[in-house]
Amino acid sequence: MIAIHSMVYPLEDLTTMLGHYTQRALGNQGDALRAIAGLLRRFSERLKCSFLQGLPVAVFDLFILFMCGLCNINLHRRSSFPSYSWAGWRGGIKLELPTDEVNEWLALKSWIIWHVRNPAGDTAPVW
Repeated sequence: MIAIHSMVYPLEDLTTMLGHYTQRALGNQGDALRAIAGLLRRFSERLKCSFLQGLPVAVFDLFILFMCGLCNINLHRRSSFPSYSWAGWRGGIKLELPTDEVNEWLALKSWIIWHVRNPAGDTAPVW
């Protein structure tokens, strides 16, 4: 497992941690985000960004590009979470960070401007 206390490379640490965490069997599938909330809070502080459905908003584009991490096991939907998040799936996910600098990747390869809608219906940029 990773050493959460150091977090020298927090994005790499987060991808590694999510790879291990999503392989675990939860007694209540609705606890997928609650069970990891403390760790995500630490990552939020270190990355200086908030999380939306378990995804860091500063690199949202990268974190929706997850795939099945265990080729011999299929991912199964958790209907209580959105499908764009790792939390919406069980069975072990894999995230691969780009070999480029992350900020460079986001600036040059991402063309999506993400928005979030609040309960009143107003929208605001995610980051």
